[in-house]
Amino acid sequence: MALKGARTTDEYFDEVPVARISSGVPWQIWIVVFMLGLEGIGNLLSIPYQPQAARWLAFKCLAITGLIRGWRFVFWLSLVVAGMHVLGFSLRAPFVAFLNLMDVLLVASSFRHFYPQADSSPHTLKPQVREIHL
Repeated sequence: MALKGARTTDEYFDEVPVARISSGVPWQIWIVVFMLGLEGIGNLLSIPYQPQAARWLAFKCLAITGLIRGWRFVFWLSLVVAGMHVLGFSLRAPFVAFLNLMDVLLVASSFRHFYPQADSSPHTLKPQVREIHL
């Protein structure tokens, strides 16, 4: 027996704000997040003998969170940092420079996720339905 005035599950979830996490994130960002996660594991393991790796790990955590959440400043920061790594590692470690170039290209190709056009629909988990009363 339902209590008088009690909300149903559907009514409760209609009030919960929808987060832009899984359905709105482009596949390019998921690949970059995976690559950053792998690098972050390496940074975590190297902290005992290379303390500056803690800063690298902190940046990777910020980048992963910001790219998934759609933070614009993290979009630009990721492009700048990865671009600097492409230039910095191009002679000493060409494969590392190539991986960072892939990061730059993948993040840059998701520009419309961070700066959607005015006529595009928002990235939400729940479709927008408009009721028409006749």
